[in-house]
Amino acid sequence: MDRQELTEEYYKALGNIKLRRVSDVLNDNLRGTYVILRAIKRSEKDVAAGDIAKQLGISTARVAVALNMLDQKGYIKKERSHHDARKTNVHITEEGLKILSAWENKIYSELGLLLDRLTQEEAVELLKIIKKLSE
Repeated sequence: MDRQELTEEYYKALGNIKLRRVSDVLNDNLRGTYVILRAIKRSEKDVAAGDIAKQLGISTARVAVALNMLDQKGYIKKERSHHDARKTNVHITEEGLKILSAWENKIYSELGLLLDRLTQEEAVELLKIIKKLSE
């Protein structure tokens, strides 16, 4: 099988995977809020909005919109920086930690259903391949 045929077969095979539920879960949660909450949590301290934008490779305007929504829902707390009044620092609230945990549990559950269709060896090999492709 040449490279073109192999590429076409991969494309067809990937299109047949029943990822709709996983895709829906990810789309619902990855519209910005999930990844931003996760980035804030990973910082383990107050973090500036601009730093979040740099870390995620998205515009500060998009981060600002998401942060306003997260603040309105009570998932984060925004405060002006004591060192630089132009900066806004944010930290995740207890409610934010709860919703982040719930989203992660739902994502892990859906991904687990897919992985249940593989043997342990296949799952490990798939992970190796995905990591290699992401390098």
